Amino acid sequence: MNKYIKELIIPIGPAGCGKSSYYKKFYSNYFLVCPDLIRFRILDSENTKIYFSYEIEPEVWNEAYQIYDEALNKNYNIFFDSTNLTLKYRYPLVAKALKKSYFIHIIYFKIPIEIILERNLQRERKVREEVIKEQYKNLEPPEEYEYDKLTIISQ
Repeated sequence: MNKYIKELIIPIGPAGCGKSSYYKKFYSNYFLVCPDLIRFRILDSENTKIYFSYEIEPEVWNEAYQIYDEALNKNYNIFFDSTNLTLKYRYPLVAKALKKSYFIHIIYFKIPIEIILERNLQRERKVREEVIKEQYKNLEPPEEYEYDKLTIISQ
């Protein structure tokens, strides 16, 4: 008998590395928790063309974690689509999921910075190059104790 109820997928990688595209291609049947979508809704990004504001970040993350908690309580398969760059940001996701007997699958986008910057140029909503470089610099690779399964994407 499988000891796990459902699966939590935590992608790790800077903006522009392909996390959202990976979700759409392979996991679109999973419940999506996406702080970017919350941010765009609050900022009315479609009309304002504003995609980020530090002022609303607490609201964005409070809502994202509330949605995440609700999805856990409903035993959904979950894809938490954010950069998830450091253990500090991943730990609350992992800890809560483990309490609910979730299988933790980390997808680590270990892609060269040059490829990420090139992909960013092809995006509709480009992220500033210095932001991507800073995220890349701050990225902490996943530790073995964080996951049940690790998938590494290298291109």
